[in-house]
Amino acid sequence: MKKAVIVFSGGIDSVCVASYLKPRYELYGVTFSYGQKANREIIAAKIFAKKFGLKQHKIIDIGFMKELYGDSNVLTSSKRKIPS
Repeated sequence: MKKAVIVFSGGIDSVCVASYLKPRYELYGVTFSYGQKANREIIAAKIFAKKFGLKQHKIIDIGFMKELYGDSNVLTSSKRKIPS
């Protein structure tokens, strides 16, 4: 079986891609931890990685990126609210 690496956030897009590829590929997932305020993304990625039977699922810490974009990112800044 062919192998594929997918960027796997656990959101609707990555879940749909995994669902589409699963019958034809052995899937390996990569999730990025970028210092987001809500840990729900990573929890969802772990749950769906198990449901889809990803061969491997790695969570890569790129929290150091916060130094580059400072408080401009609403997903990581403690000074900004996420719009609803």
